[in-house]
Amino acid sequence: MGALVIIPASAAKNIGGSLKTYSYGAGIIGGLSSVSGVFISGLFGIPSGAAVVLTAVFIFILMLSYKKLKQVAAQNKRAL
Repeated sequence: MGALVIIPASAAKNIGGSLKTYSYGAGIIGGLSSVSGVFISGLFGIPSGAAVVLTAVFIFILMLSYKKLKQVAAQNKRAL
């Protein structure tokens, strides 16, 4: 149950600039990972808890990649 709180908050922190976007982003990511995890669970016949957590981890990895790409783009822009 802790993963449903921690992972969406960590993912939202990677893209949030303020506390408002951080908190709304965590709620949206948590809801999205819950709904899609339950859908994936029914589709593939795997336990729903594991599917929700794996979906949240996947979203976290996407957000972390987005943050890193954004940082690299900003560094390249400054170098020009």
